[in-house]
Amino acid sequence: MNALTTHNLSAGYQANKVLQNISLALPQSQATAIIGPNGAGKSTLLKGLMNLLPQVSGEVSFFGEPLKKQYHNIAYVPQREEVDWDFPICVLDVVLMGRHGQLKFWQRPSKHDHQLALQSLDKVGMQAFAQRQISQLSGGQQQRVFIARALAQQAKLYLMDEPFAGVDIATEKAIVALFKQLKSNQQTLVCVHHDLNTLKDYFDWVIMINGGLVAYGPIQEVLTLDNLNKTYDGRLPILQNLGLVNSEGSN
Repeated sequence: MNALTTHNLSAGYQANKVLQNISLALPQSQATAIIGPNGAGKSTLLKGLMNLLPQVSGEVSFFGEPLKKQYHNIAYVPQREEVDWDFPICVLDVVLMGRHGQLKFWQRPSKHDHQLALQSLDKVGMQAFAQRQISQLSGGQQQRVFIARALAQQAKLYLMDEPFAGVDIATEKAIVALFKQLKSNQQTLVCVHHDLNTLKDYFDWVIMINGGLVAYGPIQEVLTLDNLNKTYDGRLPILQNLGLVNSEGSN
């Protein structure tokens, strides 16, 4: 069973359809990157999957079922810029939000929920900051906290919007190590990603989009110069040592 399947998914804002007719199927226990130029619809794809936009059409299923039946198994990490970091709340309380989907509306987080939240912070190296106000954190620390919130949810599928954006080297290494741990636990990741030079190191599959689907599949098969040129309209970012081939198989 695939972790994620879409059929003719289109999504956008009011009358503006950013993405058109996306059909794909992603396997479980893999890390998949979503790549494309600015404005291509990368973040729109994640939000469309979660039905967070005013205009969404088509079919989406998670582990063979609709979103409403699998919502508790899906963790979404938005871009840092979408979060009000001045809100007066401490790190531990942010991570505990990841447990709310497991609670009834009248229930408060239990001792077990607090333990899971602290364990999640420990996995991203932030347990010592549990009582720190989120406004006092650096950009990399804020990113770690939001990933910890997703971990506390104990999801099967993690949708992350630019998890490496604006983080320091230590945070990037911590996130990569976490990815490997999640995959070893049979969990699945789908992430918007910008650095093509780290694609092969961090991910197994890739989705290439530019208003629509250009290609998707295992990186070794679909990350070709032809597909990159189609994705970036011939304006490729700087690439280093990717070992890319064109569709005929020559360098």
